[in-house]
Amino acid sequence: MVLKVLRYGKVKVAVDGTEEPYWGKNGLYNVRPKVHVKSDDSWQYINLAIVEPKFVPLMSLPYRQIDDLDNLTIDLLEYLKTLPLRIDLVLFDRGFYHWELIDYLNNFRGKRPWPYLIFVPKNDAMKRYIQETKGRLGVFIHEGSHCKKKTKWKPKTKIVICKAIGKNKKGEPYDWCFATNQKASLSLV
Repeated sequence: MVLKVLRYGKVKVAVDGTEEPYWGKNGLYNVRPKVHVKSDDSWQYINLAIVEPKFVPLMSLPYRQIDDLDNLTIDLLEYLKTLPLRIDLVLFDRGFYHWELIDYLNNFRGKRPWPYLIFVPKNDAMKRYIQETKGRLGVFIHEGSHCKKKTKWKPKTKIVICKAIGKNKKGEPYDWCFATNQKASLSLV
């Protein structure tokens, strides 16, 4: 296997979604609504790749509107466990901020937790945390819930707020919010 030959030490991996335009007539459940101007539908993929020390794509899975994105993500992470890699951090975009996934990543059921960082959409709770943050860095414990197989779970995660981390095109400062189980610091960004 090529990964054994590369002999990477610790690596950072990312899970992200991509899409390709679909040009057929009958999409239904196999494609998702368009995001491209010239196509009404698109194929959706969830991707797993090493992003540090060098970019190496590992696997892509197609998914449909009716598929459970959390289960596909967990399947990718289970595949990642089989590879000869030492994982330093798993990165996720905002679209992966789901309590079932966070619960799996924290592995409170006896397994070793995954080191993760998930960007969080600025919902009402995040806006409140941003307002409560004094200085450039704020840390909050946030609890959510999800149900699986008639059982309700209430996982917790650490929300880290980084204020004025950069400037937008208008020159205004913007803030980043992310969920993690890592030590809170600006170096995570």
